[in-house]
Amino acid sequence: MKLSISILLMLAVCAGCSTKELDRTEAAELITAYYEYPNVEVGVFNSLMGYATEYSWLLEEGYLYGHRDAFHMQITSVGKPYEFPLCNENGWCFATNMRRFKEITGIKYENPDKSKAVVEFTAERYNITPFGTQKKFSEGETVSYHVVVERYDDGWRITTPNGKNFKEADFPDIEEFLEN
Repeated sequence: MKLSISILLMLAVCAGCSTKELDRTEAAELITAYYEYPNVEVGVFNSLMGYATEYSWLLEEGYLYGHRDAFHMQITSVGKPYEFPLCNENGWCFATNMRRFKEITGIKYENPDKSKAVVEFTAERYNITPFGTQKKFSEGETVSYHVVVERYDDGWRITTPNGKNFKEADFPDIEEFLEN
């Protein structure tokens, strides 16, 4: 009899643990770890000369080079430190800025047992590079994101696919990222 009461008590305690709602502090910790904040935001730039007018400032400042007889623009030695060479997109990938986690702005549960939630949060842009300036990013700009979080037997996990999280070390020659 004592064994069955102990088992029922343990099941009740475990059931209470498994219905724990996600709070903002735990969500912030999950997001910060998952996206490895602070991180580097990378933007895609098309290399075709047709975009030369769109990137005229980068051309004028010497980050890119384009000759009127060429089909593609080229990266100059000044622009090279900002490039991430393993870009899977159609064009070049350049570091545009650093990002840091700012705050959780909302948690919305997707099902009645509250085991799946969409977490909305913001991150702040800082240390804007010339390529971020070209994209009209500004210092302190806040950007909104969201992730899907699901409860497992061992706790909450982010289930939104995660791409590459770029770090300052991926761009060792960018002055904007060097610590003072």
